Amino acid sequence: MTSPAFLLLVTALLNFMMLLVLASLRRSGLPGVREWLWANVLELLALACYLTTPLNVPVIPILVGNGLLGAAICMFYAGCRRFSQLSVPVRPLVISLVLFLAVLAGLRFYVDQFAMRVVVTSIYHGGFHGLIGYTILRNHPQTRSTYGHDFTTGFAFLLTAGYLVRGVLYVLHPEIKFWYTDYSTLNLVFLTLGAVVIPGLTMGAVVMAHDAILTASEEVASRDFLTNALSRKAFIEYATRQMNTAVRTGRPLSLLLLDIDHFKSINDRYGHAVGDEVLRDFTLIMHNALRAADCLGRLGGEEFGLLLYGASQAEARAISERLRALVEANTIRIGDGLTSYTMSGGLAHWSPEESLQELTLRADNALYEAKGAGRNRIVVSQFTTPTSPPQ
Repeated sequence: MTSPAFLLLVTALLNFMMLLVLASLRRSGLPGVREWLWANVLELLALACYLTTPLNVPVIPILVGNGLLGAAICMFYAGCRRFSQLSVPVRPLVISLVLFLAVLAGLRFYVDQFAMRVVVTSIYHGGFHGLIGYTILRNHPQTRSTYGHDFTTGFAFLLTAGYLVRGVLYVLHPEIKFWYTDYSTLNLVFLTLGAVVIPGLTMGAVVMAHDAILTASEEVASRDFLTNALSRKAFIEYATRQMNTAVRTGRPLSLLLLDIDHFKSINDRYGHAVGDEVLRDFTLIMHNALRAADCLGRLGGEEFGLLLYGASQAEARAISERLRALVEANTIRIGDGLTSYTMSGGLAHWSPEESLQELTLRADNALYEAKGAGRNRIVVSQFTTPTSPPQ
C-alpha cells in the first residue's frame, strides 16, 4: 500500500519541479509570477516541516506547518489577483492568516480538539480556493477561450468541494484521527488531494501565463509600431473575419479608406520626424473617437482603413464626417507654432454579394474621387448590382 509519507515526498518533488518551471517565467515580467513562486517555496517548506518533525513534538507541524501552508495559499491567491490586474488586499490576508493560526493554537493548547482543527483548516483552505476560482472566472478573457483559465477555475472549485467534504466528515465523525502514519484509504484520499493542491494550481497558472505571453506576442506582431493601429495584414484578416460574421448575422458593415491630405508636403517641409508625429496624432484622434466595434488599420504610408461593423449606411456616413471634422479642427504643435492638416475618405457600404477585395476597390475609387474633388471630404461609393451580359 502507498505510504502517506511517500505521498508527501512526491508532493515535495512536484512542487520543486513546478518551482523550476515558474522560475523560467520570471523574465516575462508578468504580474503574479513572483507570488506564485513564493507559494511553491512556502509549500516546500511546509512539507519539509511535516516530514522531518517527530510525532511527539506537535507544536511545529501544527503551527509552523499550517502557517506555511496558509501563507502559501494566501500568496497564490495574491498572485491570481495580480495576474488579473486587481489590487491585493494585503492587510486582510495577513489578518486572516494570524486569526487562522490563533484558532489552531487555541484548539491544541487550550482545548485539544483535533477534529475541530481539521474543520477550521478545511474552511480556511476551501474558502481561499473558492476565492481563487472566483477571481479567475470573473476575469476570464472575453475575446478567447483559454484552457489555462478554465482548468485553474475548475480545479480550484474542485478543491473547494474536497475541503468541504473533509470538513463535514470531521464534524460528523470527530473521533477520526489521521496523520501521515495512517494507511487507511480515506487518509490516502485526503493526502492525495492535498498533494496536488499547489502543483495543480501552479500548472494552471503556468498555462495562463503562457497564453498571456503568446497573446502579447501576437498583439505586438499585429500592430504598426509607429501608430499602434493594426498592421495591413492583421487588418485584412480582421476584416475578413468580420465579413464572415456579418454574413451569418446579417449585421451591416462599411469600409472607410482614409488618407492624410498633402502628407508628402508635410514631410518635405517639416521633416520625417514631424510626419511621424502627424501619423501618431491622427491615429490618436481616431482611437479616441471610434466605437468599441470599430477597427483601425494602417495600410501603408499615410493611408488607413477603418472597418465600421454594425453601422448602417447613414450611421457610417455620419461617423466618417464626424472624424473628418475632428481632424480638420485639430492642431498640432511644430516647434514654436501650430499647424493643422486634413483628411480625405472613401466610404463603401458592404453588400453580401461582394468580396472584401471588391469592397476595398469601391472604397479606394471613392477615395480617389475625394482627392480629385479638392480633398478634405468624404465620398460615398454606391453599390450597383452587376448585370448579366446580353444573350
